[in-house]
Amino acid sequence: MKVLLAGDQRTIPSGSVRPRPERVRKKPERAAASCRRRPTFRSGSPPRGRSLESQINAPGAALRSMGRRAHVSPHRGGELLHDILLHDWSKFDPLTGLRASVFVIAPLVIGAATGQLLEGLFATIGANFITNTEGSGPGATRLRVLAAACVIEPAAIAVGTLTAATGSLAVPLVGAAVFLLLMVRSRQGWALVGLVSAIAFVLGAGIPGASESSAAIRFVSSLAGDLWILLGVALQRELRPDPSAAVEADSRSVVPMGSRHVHPFLSGISVRSETFRQAVITGIACSLGLAIGVALDLPRDVWILITIIVAVRPGIGPTASSTVILVTGTVVGAAVAGVITLETTSLDALTVLLFAFAFGMYSSRLVNQAMFQSLLTPFLVILLNVVYPGGWRFALVRILDVAIGGAVAILLVYLLVRRAHGSGPA
Repeated sequence: MKVLLAGDQRTIPSGSVRPRPERVRKKPERAAASCRRRPTFRSGSPPRGRSLESQINAPGAALRSMGRRAHVSPHRGGELLHDILLHDWSKFDPLTGLRASVFVIAPLVIGAATGQLLEGLFATIGANFITNTEGSGPGATRLRVLAAACVIEPAAIAVGTLTAATGSLAVPLVGAAVFLLLMVRSRQGWALVGLVSAIAFVLGAGIPGASESSAAIRFVSSLAGDLWILLGVALQRELRPDPSAAVEADSRSVVPMGSRHVHPFLSGISVRSETFRQAVITGIACSLGLAIGVALDLPRDVWILITIIVAVRPGIGPTASSTVILVTGTVVGAAVAGVITLETTSLDALTVLLFAFAFGMYSSRLVNQAMFQSLLTPFLVILLNVVYPGGWRFALVRILDVAIGGAVAILLVYLLVRRAHGSGPA
């Protein structure tokens, strides 16, 4: 008996060992996928194309891996220096800087000209908040969400003002309010609204003059400034539409599967998420920071709270990095602000300087974080010094407050993250 193998013209006798046909070894799809090299990114250098919102809501794998370390490695100093110097001049946007600076400074000029300087100040503060909420490029906030922020952020300032009038109860109330506002970031497309609203709340609680009448004035003035800046944003987007922002907006409209029976605003909230953990840590840290500021009788403890809100990250490594960047930028900006407030008292000269700092700040906010902070510090110090005189001392107090806030943020993140992961690395 002879057997004829398929594809083979030879015959072999029956009973002999039959050769096995050659098989093409295929690499399993799972193994092939695991072999693909995934791009890695250095600390402080998120992937290109990621929006600011996505960086706030879901830090990258590199940041999460750093956050699980319980100590700072010997090479961390070089990484911190890299984070401070990291820049991208392709994101310098002078057109947005010019539009934002004109619309932000205009309410202050109008208020000074009409004798309503306090109202003009809070209109400018509100306009500044909305400008930082609008974002840019793929991370730009939609106009519908931005319109809602025009009411939420002034309300946060007003509620913060009323909270400051509660005395010792303000310490736990500030922590609870910051937690709730930061949880707004769980909703896709609202990350910047939650972050800036938390800052607006603590600013309202930290500025002197807490009363019901002050809360009403601050709300109305901030609302007017917000609607004014919303007009400028709408005009710029109409005249210069951004295709990448439209693509991002389309992707946000997709509702996750399994959430059809949940209110859309609550669909992203989870007690196991990094957003929830970060909001809890930030709320506790703000209560502790406010208690320290009250105990030390610091004149502007609001900077402690703002530093904590901006600096806290899901892990100790990113928190330390953001704190170093904040402190570095603040020291440079405070030195500039101290010289200006010491040598200049003319409102006209201060207004011109405010415009210059605003233009640089809004144009370069995505270029370098330390640069942005070094421009933001003199802008805020000079702005508040117009109505609440304090001279160069404001600049020195801001350095101390930022240092305290950064230390509290690092300590709380280290203790709570380490506790959440047991006695091992945090």
